[in-house]
Amino acid sequence: MPAILLRGSFGDELNAAPVVKALSEKYREKIYINANYSREIFKNNPYVTWREAYNDLKILKLPDQETHRLHLIDHYARQADVEIQDRKLEIFLDPEDAVSSSIFESSAKKIAVDTRCGWPIRQWPLRNFTAVCEMLQKKGVLIVEVGKSIRNCFGEVVANKLPNTSASYLDKLTIRQTASVISQCDAFLGCDSGLAHLATAVGVPAVTLFGPIHPASRAHALTVPVFTNSCDRYAVKHLHCERKHQCMRSITPDMVREIVATALFKPNYVEDLLRRGETAS
Repeated sequence: MPAILLRGSFGDELNAAPVVKALSEKYREKIYINANYSREIFKNNPYVTWREAYNDLKILKLPDQETHRLHLIDHYARQADVEIQDRKLEIFLDPEDAVSSSIFESSAKKIAVDTRCGWPIRQWPLRNFTAVCEMLQKKGVLIVEVGKSIRNCFGEVVANKLPNTSASYLDKLTIRQTASVISQCDAFLGCDSGLAHLATAVGVPAVTLFGPIHPASRAHALTVPVFTNSCDRYAVKHLHCERKHQCMRSITPDMVREIVATALFKPNYVEDLLRRGETAS
C-alpha cells in the first residue's frame, strides 16, 4: 500500500488531495497519508485509509526555487509519479461539522472574509479589508469573519480582527467547521492562504489576493485571482520583500470591491468559473 508524507500548511495538504486520488486510482487501493492536518482534511475521503501498513512511501516536499512556479498540484504529482485527471479540491464534511446561525437563513448576499496570512509578504493591510467590507455592507452584503489569529512565518502574531461584521467566527472553529461556514456564503475574500483553497473545495468562489506568487501556481477553477503583475519578484521564491510590498500595495480596495461585487451579484458566476476551469485545462 502506498503512503504520503507531507509537512506543510493545511492549504498545502488540501492541494495534495488530487494527488491522493490519482495514487489511489493508479494502485487500486486506498492511500495512507501522514501530514499535520490530515485527520481533519482527509477524514471521510474515499481514497484514504488510516491503516499505517504500507510499503511505498511518497515524500512530498514543498516547492523550491526551481519548482515554485509550477502549480502546487502538479509539483506534488511529479513527486508522486502520477498524472492528474481530476484537479478538484475536496473535503468531505460530516453533519456534526455543520455550523448553524440565523444569518445563514437571510436572503442577503454573504461573504466569508479572512484577513490573515502566514506570509507577511502576502498580507494585505487590515485597513484595506475594512474599506472593502464597508463598501459591500452599503450594498446590503453580510460580512462573515472566519479564520484564526496566527503566528506568521517570522513568529509575529497576526490578529487583524475586522471592526464591524454581521458574524465573527474568528478563533472559534475547526477547519471543518470553517468549511461549513464558508459553504453557506456566496463568496470568500482573503489573501493567498489556506482558507482560499478551502473555499474552492466547498464550491464557493474565492476572491484571492495574489502578490509575490503568481496565481497560475495556486489558482483553481473557482479561484477569482486579484493580481496586478506590478513586480516580477514572483519569479523568485522569497520570504523577504526588498520593494516595500509593491505587489500587495498595488491592489486597491476599489479594485477588490469591484471584483467581489461581480462574484456576488453576476448571475451564473459559479457556473462560468467552472466552465472556464474546464476549458483552461
